[in-house]
Amino acid sequence: MIDGLRSADNAALRNSAAEVLVRFGTNAVLPLLSSLGSADQDLQKFITDILGEIGDRRATPALMRSLSQHDDNVAMAAIEALGKLRDLRAVDPLIAVVRQDRPLL
Repeated sequence: MIDGLRSADNAALRNSAAEVLVRFGTNAVLPLLSSLGSADQDLQKFITDILGEIGDRRATPALMRSLSQHDDNVAMAAIEALGKLRDLRAVDPLIAVVRQDRPLL
């Protein structure tokens, strides 16, 4: 399923793969986390969105690391995902993002 997220020319495949991974729920968290370090920023964003939808707090540390991504889309997805997780560990890193000079975030 994660390979389906890599499909640059097939949005239907990407969306279907994302929906299936969300339905897998907590069973998908560890494979998603292991793929989050991919150099592909689009893949990072999709995985981050999915982790937010699943809502498993095991993803919190990885999502906090994603806040420092140079790609604003990945960082913004991490902000949204952390908001959905409602994990207090993310409060200070999120405050640090607000203090940065990154208008989109």
